[in-house]
Amino acid sequence: MTAPTTAATPRYANWWSRLILAGQFERQFIVPCQPRPAVTAAMRWLQDCVLRPQLSNLEICKPIFLVGLHRSGTTLVQDLLCSLPQVAYVTNVMNVYPDAPCAAEWVRRRLRLDIAGERYLADGVPVDGGTPNEAVSFWRRWLQEDPYDIQYVEQRLEAWSSERWRNMQDDLRRILWCHCPDGQRFFCKNPCLTPHVEFLAARFPDALILHVVRDPRDCARSMVTFHRRTQEQLERIRRTGRHGVYDDRPFVPFPRFPRLAEYVATFGPDDLRTTASLWRDGVNWVHERRDRLPQFLEVRYEDLLADPESELQRILAFCELDADRAGPQFRARLQAVRSLAPRPPRDDDRLIEDLCAAPMQRLGYEPHSVSSVPAPSRTAAAPGLTVG
Repeated sequence: MTAPTTAATPRYANWWSRLILAGQFERQFIVPCQPRPAVTAAMRWLQDCVLRPQLSNLEICKPIFLVGLHRSGTTLVQDLLCSLPQVAYVTNVMNVYPDAPCAAEWVRRRLRLDIAGERYLADGVPVDGGTPNEAVSFWRRWLQEDPYDIQYVEQRLEAWSSERWRNMQDDLRRILWCHCPDGQRFFCKNPCLTPHVEFLAARFPDALILHVVRDPRDCARSMVTFHRRTQEQLERIRRTGRHGVYDDRPFVPFPRFPRLAEYVATFGPDDLRTTASLWRDGVNWVHERRDRLPQFLEVRYEDLLADPESELQRILAFCELDADRAGPQFRARLQAVRSLAPRPPRDDDRLIEDLCAAPMQRLGYEPHSVSSVPAPSRTAAAPGLTVG
């Protein structure tokens, strides 16, 4: 048996960070471990009694939602867009304290309480307290979903009370406040929002939906690894103390598409038949609804790697973001994008190709029996138009 993969040794911003935050980086997880109640209460006091963020003048205008399956390249696009000053997003530390995000981010910046290192998936992606987060803690409270339930639950506008909607808007304004004065465009990347794309468009009529897809032969395999490493990390957290949310039952990190529970029961969550079927279902789900999404853009991960400048310009035009205002961090991230090496066929490619044949053909992914080279990039569409 191979030893569990662990992330690289964390780097603390200063001795103060090492003293206060020791051990927290090693407990990083999709859903953050619950902080001590006393610390949460202190953060709330700091936010409400000292910082007193003024929210009334902050407008939630044209939010950007990035969806797609896990391991599809969504993090790459997220990190590029979130390095632009106009973009506001939930940071890792804000996600730990959803009741007091302004205080958490203020403390991180002012006191330089921070840790940096490789994320627990051990995939070379660096993270720290200020890097973008999928805002899982926020979406759990906004959507009121049971974190253990893997059944699909449709979100309906009529089920939302005015108070529930107002609370979500206040949370979003607090996130915008943390990025003032420049960051006025809320952005969120979260694969688990993919089943809710139609609801997002209905809840936010001016929202822009960005869909990133990747060859299922790579995506499905990587999702299996993603699940296994997530389970290893959760077990590591449980051995060193309670998680606070996931303490006694299995955790499945995948989007809750209607047939997820069936696949997990039939094949298991870390089986290629499950992840390939989820890829097929996810692509079909979005494609069946894209005509009802006012503003929608689809991007292939392979096209982004092959021609990052052109593809990113297409994404920025769609999102109405200005690359001319980008700083050196954005340029450095863009220059770091690398093209993929030719992908050799594998023994289980046929299994994935058979499960995903129709959406693969629509997206231009050829079976290896025909060609091992992805189809050329499709013609760019004007901002706001559907790209199939």
